[in-house]
Amino acid sequence: MGTCRCASSRLGGEAVDQLLLDRLRERFPEAQIIHIYASTESGACFSVHDGREGFPVAFLESNELSVRLIIVDGELFVESPHAMRGYPRLEGSPRPSGPLATGDLVEVRGDRVYYVGRRSERINVGGNRVHPEEVEMKILEVPGVCTARFFGAASSLVGQIVRAEVVAEPGSDQEHVRKRILAHCRSGLAPYKVPRLLTFVDCLECTAAGKLARGEAR
Repeated sequence: MGTCRCASSRLGGEAVDQLLLDRLRERFPEAQIIHIYASTESGACFSVHDGREGFPVAFLESNELSVRLIIVDGELFVESPHAMRGYPRLEGSPRPSGPLATGDLVEVRGDRVYYVGRRSERINVGGNRVHPEEVEMKILEVPGVCTARFFGAASSLVGQIVRAEVVAEPGSDQEHVRKRILAHCRSGLAPYKVPRLLTFVDCLECTAAGKLARGEAR
């Protein structure tokens, strides 16, 4: 296939990690990569154009954005003029007042705000919180991995344990890939974040919106 000549490429729906941005930049060097933050409740909020994951800390104090961004107890809140007026099936439901909780957990590191996961998707391993994105990103760094998904599997000892489903690249030796994944995770993650169950699958289930379907292990 030839080099992409498009003026820009826009991403949305899921948090965009640096690995994906770098791969897109390598594959489409002439395209401007833009990732957009939006939600059902608050509409389109802002976009990031600098090729880095997350968004600048300056957005938290910016007077140029049409929205106001606030971090409360590690969760991103948005106050937007585009916010929904209410729920159409609930007559008389008022428009939400004040900042809306997005459910997205974030962390400020240096000049950047990084997404660390959804509040509803993190799991509890013996009292320790684990976010899907952190584990999935570590697995995706391993050669031979095409894509991966994180689950919380029930455990009678620690409440939940980490399970991962992995799609290997065609022709890969799955046993070798498994060993690489576990070694890489052990070298870069806390022990309770390392997958205890790792299964290779042909494809990963997605929601109707095209997002990875995460939940209790099957």
